[in-house]
Amino acid sequence: MTKFLLYFFSIILLLALNIVFPTIRSSTPNFLFLFVVVNAFRKNNQDFLWLAFFSGLMLDIYSNVFFGTYTLSFMIIAVIISYTTKIFFSADPSIVYFGSVAAVSNLLLIGLVFIMNTVGVHIQSNLGRIPALYLGQKIWIDLFLNLIFVGPIYYLSSVIERIIEDNAKRSARTF
Repeated sequence: MTKFLLYFFSIILLLALNIVFPTIRSSTPNFLFLFVVVNAFRKNNQDFLWLAFFSGLMLDIYSNVFFGTYTLSFMIIAVIISYTTKIFFSADPSIVYFGSVAAVSNLLLIGLVFIMNTVGVHIQSNLGRIPALYLGQKIWIDLFLNLIFVGPIYYLSSVIERIIEDNAKRSARTF
C-alpha cells in the first residue's frame, strides 16, 4: 500500500510541476516522462509499466492531443528501455547514461506524439494539429530542459525506491 501511495503522490506532484513550470518558448520539461524513463531502468521492479500507463493517462487527460497518445508512447518507450537495459547491462547505469537515454527517448517521444496526433486529427477533427516547423523548433528546447532535470528526477526515484525497500524490510521483520 505504501508503494502505491508513494507512486500516486509522485505522479500527482510531477504532473503539478508540469503544469506550473514556466514555459520557455512554449517548452517545458516533461517530469512525468523522466520519471517513467528512470523507473524503466530498475531491473528488479516491474512497476514501470504501471507508472508509464498512469503517467501517460494523466498527461492525456491534461493535454490537447489525441487521447491515448502519451499513454501508448510512454509504455512503448518504457518497454524498450527496460528490455535493452536487461539485455545489455549487468550493473546499474550511471547518471550520464540516464541522461543520454533520456535524450534519445525524448526524441522518440516527440516523434511518436507527432505521428499519433497526426493520425488522431483524421479521426477526431476537433484536435489541434502540431505543425512540423513548430515541432522542429520545440524539440531542442524540450531536450535541453529534460536533460537539466533528469538528475533531480533520478534522485527522487532513488529516494522513493529506498523508502519502498525499507518499508518492505520492516514489514518482513514483523512477520
